Amino acid sequence: MSTSISAPSEISTDEPTSKAGQQPACSSGLLQDLTKELQNRPPFPITCGGYGDIYKCYLARPDGTVPVAVKTIRALQSDNEVTMQKNRKRVRRELKIWGRLKHTSILPLWGVATDFGPYLAMICPWADNGALTGFLERQEDTLTFEGQLADIALGLQYLHSKSVIHGDLTGSNVLIYGNGRACVTDFGLSTMIEEFVGTSYLTSSMRGNIRWAAAELYDIPGEDDAPVSLSAECDVYSFGSIVLQVSSLRSRPKKLSSLCENSRY
Repeated sequence: MSTSISAPSEISTDEPTSKAGQQPACSSGLLQDLTKELQNRPPFPITCGGYGDIYKCYLARPDGTVPVAVKTIRALQSDNEVTMQKNRKRVRRELKIWGRLKHTSILPLWGVATDFGPYLAMICPWADNGALTGFLERQEDTLTFEGQLADIALGLQYLHSKSVIHGDLTGSNVLIYGNGRACVTDFGLSTMIEEFVGTSYLTSSMRGNIRWAAAELYDIPGEDDAPVSLSAECDVYSFGSIVLQVSSLRSRPKKLSSLCENSRY
């Protein structure tokens, strides 16, 4: 038996509970270990990103099973055990922050798994329509934009109200539920990567996202200049690029020069 997750309101309120019927552990700032509740674990990830891999599994619940995304962190590997311990603590701290975030436009963290690599893997509800970029490609003729863009804007506003910087907002980090509503995911990961390994790795890993990223992130600082850090302003720039992406019905935002040429009489 399988039930589907289709609406943000259902996801934000209907979270897994422990066998004892307690409230979700993530709500209290703890991380609920759902490793033993995961089923149908595939041998390979269903997709890969710049920082990690995503597996589609199923989570056993009292009323049946639901599809979930299990995201692992592939970056931040080190042969130094002291460094790895530091990284694990930092990852755990970021996940606790995510677990406390509650908003219909933010992908909820249901729990974690401990056997997908050296770091805790994140367990989230499965978004039936995938990422915004692929959704645009499939639904180009029937898409309405106001709902998705409002969802993303509200999600980003909520993150900033909690002093959380996304750092890598693109069409691949916005997921679309079965009912067409959008939610923001993968926030804070870029900030964590930057803290661990510096902006040089961050910039190289974001090359594929350059059309969404603020231009100052790619500036080469002078000898006396401090490197540019991720900020709320960078997120707003990236949101503008998503608006451009959606309004132009393309899988990648148009270059400004192309838009200027198309607007000439």
